[in-house]
Amino acid sequence: MALEHILAAIEGDADDAVAAVRREAKRARKQLQASAEEDRIRAIEEVHAAAHQKSEAATRAIAQEGERQLLERRLAWRRQEVESLLEGLAHELAALRHDPPRHEQLSQHLAREALAALPDATVARIDPRDETLLQPILQGLTVEPHTTTWGGLVLDAGDGRRVDNRLETRLTAQRREILALLAHEDAFREAP
Repeated sequence: MALEHILAAIEGDADDAVAAVRREAKRARKQLQASAEEDRIRAIEEVHAAAHQKSEAATRAIAQEGERQLLERRLAWRRQEVESLLEGLAHELAALRHDPPRHEQLSQHLAREALAALPDATVARIDPRDETLLQPILQGLTVEPHTTTWGGLVLDAGDGRRVDNRLETRLTAQRREILALLAHEDAFREAP
């Protein structure tokens, strides 16, 4: 009986050992499942966070592009408005020739202004239609009536200096200056 008792004890110990291994395996499996679930949840959270960041970045990029396009349209509209105003001004200046009192006053003013800027001028290039009008102001200069203009004149000095005080030239210079100011303002507005 002692052998049976020993075998029974060994069998009981073996059953206990198997049960302990099964319990440990079950506990380890639960722990692995819990760890895997935690890893899965963490991975999902990371994917969600990354997707959220990408979504926010994409939203910001879309908003910035929309703002850039809106600014571009506004600036183009402003340039178009300025060009339209300058074109209207060009028509008004050209029409001054058909308003003799205003044309005479403006042409004489432009001639005096040019002479003040280049007092040692030797040649005056004028519109032939203004020769009689400007002759008293241009005494002592060689007058060359050969250019067509809305008003004004071109003065040359013997040393190559020149003053172009025609309405068209002044308007062109103002157009460049205004458009340069707009471009500078546009660049300033576009800068982050």
